[in-house]
Amino acid sequence: ASSAHDSVPVVLICRSGNRSEEAGNLLIEHGFKHVYNIVDGFEGELDDDHHRSTIGGWRFDGLPWEQC
Repeated sequence: ASSAHDSVPVVLICRSGNRSEEAGNLLIEHGFKHVYNIVDGFEGELDDDHHRSTIGGWRFDGLPWEQC
């Protein structure tokens, strides 16, 4: 029998992409087939001045988002 594990896509995002990558690996280990991670996360990695959203990430790339 088919389950959500086989057919439902799961898209993961966190601040930098690191935690969502770990979460995605766990989902795959538990049978999920279509797991996607936003590699640079929402704010990307830290730059040389320890700021985010300056060298990568969803927001830096100008992708749609809304403050709630």
